[in-house]
Amino acid sequence: MAQTCGFNIFHGDAAIPSSGCYSRFMSKLAENHEELRKIFEVLLTFCYDNLDGFGENLAIDGKAIPSFARRKGTEKAQPSKDDKKFRKNQESKDDKTSEKEPDRRGDHDAAWGTHKIQWQDANGRVHEKSKSWFGYKLHLIVDTDYEMPVEFSLQPGNDAEVPAARKLIKSMKKNHPKRLKERCRHFMADRGYDDTKLNKELWNKHQVKPVIGIKRNYGDQKVMPFRGFEEKRKTLKYACPADHYGVDCRDRDRCPIAKQIRIPLKTDRRIFTPVARSSAKWEKLYNKRSAIERVNSRIDNMFGFEKHTIRGLKKMNTRVTLALILMLTFAVGKTVEKKRDEMRRFLSA
Repeated sequence: MAQTCGFNIFHGDAAIPSSGCYSRFMSKLAENHEELRKIFEVLLTFCYDNLDGFGENLAIDGKAIPSFARRKGTEKAQPSKDDKKFRKNQESKDDKTSEKEPDRRGDHDAAWGTHKIQWQDANGRVHEKSKSWFGYKLHLIVDTDYEMPVEFSLQPGNDAEVPAARKLIKSMKKNHPKRLKERCRHFMADRGYDDTKLNKELWNKHQVKPVIGIKRNYGDQKVMPFRGFEEKRKTLKYACPADHYGVDCRDRDRCPIAKQIRIPLKTDRRIFTPVARSSAKWEKLYNKRSAIERVNSRIDNMFGFEKHTIRGLKKMNTRVTLALILMLTFAVGKTVEKKRDEMRRFLSA
């Protein structure tokens, strides 16, 4: 590997930079993070210009990145009750030193985050499972067809997902408005992003169809046959179940619905979206969210974020940006080599 990187292996260990040199280099990168973002944007632009359909189907999710350091560093062993004199003598010294210089072994930028999952079993009982971690949260937007990053933001673990999604969408609109309004067609997210304002913003401002899970549980419902979305009227059209399936309905003569009904989106923007929730298209698009799970898996396994020794928001942001740059760089290289099928096969490189 040293020879591949251009080092003279005949000089032995002296030819390889020391760990201190590597640390100083990473510190300089952290101070010049804007330059890394420029590199990310250049690679992303190549993907938009050379990959067919890149950016049409996007998905967002929040990834937990635990920090394996304590917030205030390694705590000293507390003296017992018999050591009161020793404790009183040391308390003032410890307080002064901690105020002047924080323990560098701790992670003072990280925070506790919680992720809750709810589901309903066959008996109708609602269950909830929560996961907590101390560290950071990576808000990541990816292209679901090519499984490549498009936009991201790293924040402490307690950062909320819905406001972060709005910020990323706003950033995309500000920096590259055509990518969002002219290229993107669908925006997928799980029920953690269920928000009326987010649905309105995506469709009203950017003409992007939201495909976002809903938290509300309606139980077992008979689905009305979906006939399509009328963009000019901004309505969803449904057919009469009796007429569509040929079922006898005793109240059909008194029913105000002849053969179909139109439901305006404004009735409830959380429930009624341009892509009907009862349609097969909605389910197919919603399942595309699995792409972001695979991207998160590569971040953990291929780029070493499952077990790491990174501390501090600046360093973590630098490492995350470098990992995403490598993903795009690999995709660009395989595209130039006309091997697009291998753009995600890091192990075969």
